[in-house]
Amino acid sequence: MYTLADHLKERLVAKNIDLGTDQVDSKKDDLVSDQVKPETTDLVTDQVKPLTRLNDVQWQIVMKCDVPMKMIELMDHVGVKHRNFFKKTHLQPLLDGGIIQMTNPDKPRASNQKYVLTEAGVQLKIRQKEKFKQ
Repeated sequence: MYTLADHLKERLVAKNIDLGTDQVDSKKDDLVSDQVKPETTDLVTDQVKPLTRLNDVQWQIVMKCDVPMKMIELMDHVGVKHRNFFKKTHLQPLLDGGIIQMTNPDKPRASNQKYVLTEAGVQLKIRQKEKFKQ
């Protein structure tokens, strides 16, 4: 039979552990619990950042999307090889910003999916061209 050293007994009693059963006294209010707390609704989530400035690749996409184009055509045009990187970094911000739209929005992964400028995208392109004419 083992006995607990006096200095350990003091620590366990201070932490509300019953030395007879090694169980924490659940009637105490100051216990820390590993229980999951109720879900809160005010958590920060990944939100779409507003599109305030286009990078060079995004401008190339805007200038090319007068007519519907497949993603692979746009990737070839701008010289990007990695599809996921291209979509996340360049194409998705333009979609979220309302600059371009899908020709088949109900099926985003459709093999015939193409991208084309929205009316806002057309206006942005016109302003950009006018800016360079000056």
